[in-house]
This record gives sequence, structure tokens and C-alpha cells, in this order.
Amino acid sequence: MAGPTLPTTWTELCNAALARLNVDEITDYDTDNGPIAVKCRLHLPLLIEEILGGYDWNGISKRAELTENETPPDFGYDNAFDLPADFIRFCGEDDEDVDEYIVESGQILTNAEEVYLRYVFRPATFSDLPAYILPAFIAGLAARLCKSLTSNDVLQKSVQQEYETPVIGALAKAQAVDARFNQQIPPNQEDHIWHDELR
Repeated sequence: MAGPTLPTTWTELCNAALARLNVDEITDYDTDNGPIAVKCRLHLPLLIEEILGGYDWNGISKRAELTENETPPDFGYDNAFDLPADFIRFCGEDDEDVDEYIVESGQILTNAEEVYLRYVFRPATFSDLPAYILPAFIAGLAARLCKSLTSNDVLQKSVQQEYETPVIGALAKAQAVDARFNQQIPPNQEDHIWHDELR
């Protein structure tokens, strides 16, 4: 027996969350100007930052060698490296041998001569999201929209639990699946810095 069909667009994801609340669907995430679609566009970007910024997602991470900014820091460190535009958070295991650094104004300040980064990135398109994380987005969006769209406290509690209950909630299940894709972090190289985790 086939399981439930997963959404393939932002519109379908929103409508899956709205179906859980038994409210009207939207016609298009980007162009529908109705009040429900407006709420979806308000809450979904915040949910993306909440979910992706709260865990070291292996399935939505990438690696980059950062570009050194031509303007060095005024003091304290020798070099400044610009973080990628789609950067959300560092990911990976922390390493005590990583050179000292600080993050300021979208840059990594460090004395290292090169910076290699593994990080969770902000999805540019819907297809950037792995399928196993979609139920967490559906449940999380339903939880965010429920109060304003239904005024139903019982339903609000139910969808909130579906989203965030430890072990069995949609978010915990997605994290458990993602953990199976863990990769070993390459060792530091001489005169390099590998930033695994924001400290």
C-alpha cells in the first residue's frame, strides 16, 4: 500500500499543513494574495530558519573554501573571510585543534590563512530539501498557523505535539533519519582552519 504523497512545491507543502488544520488551500505560494497565503509567506521563511538553524543537518549541508575579504579586521585578527550568502549555521563535530576565530557581521575573523567550511545552507529551491525533512516542515507550519487560522486551542496543542514531541514528533523523526547520513569531518590541514561548529 502506497504511503502519503509528499509535496513537491512550496504551494503543496503549505496546502498539506492547511489540510491538517481543515482550512482552505492556497492557489500559489508566490502569487496568491489571499490572507491565508500571506500568513504562509510570513511563517514559512521563519520556520526554515528555525528548523535548519537548530540542528546539524547532513542532508542539507555543503562544503566551501571561503574567500578572503580584501579588507582585514581593524584589530585582533589578521584575516576576514566572507560567509556564504546561503549560510545558516556551522555543522559537524567541534574540533579542539581548530584555530581561534570569531564570527562578526557575516564574516569569520581568524589568523588562519585559509578557511574551509561545512555548513547548513538556506534552500534556494524546494528541491534542495530532502524528502525526509518535509513532514517536519508540514507539522511545523501547521503549528505556526493553527492559532490564527482556527482559534482552536485543542487543535493547536495537538499539532504542536505532532511537530516537536521528542523521539516521536515529526522534527525528531527527521533528525533521526538525517543522523544516518553523518559524514566524517576531514582533519585540519597545516595553515588551514576547518570550521565545524559555531562556538
